Amino acid sequence: ILGDPVRSPSHMITDPSSRAINSLQKHDFAFVKRSDGSYSYAILAFRSFEPIKEGPGAQECMTFVMDQSGKAKNIPERSW
Repeated sequence: ILGDPVRSPSHMITDPSSRAINSLQKHDFAFVKRSDGSYSYAILAFRSFEPIKEGPGAQECMTFVMDQSGKAKNIPERSW
């Protein structure tokens, strides 16, 4: 269920390779790390490009819906 915590490390792919991350598409599910260090079941709402705060250019970001109330988390590429 959306927002549920991970119950076992075996439920997650822990290889953060670019191939695995790049394969995520809109409406795919993933376990996303929360600010408290726990992982929750979330859905990828969309991918976007946002300006880099320090310097020119843009970086890709993924926005996940974290729970059934609609809380979202935006994750910039540097944090993948």
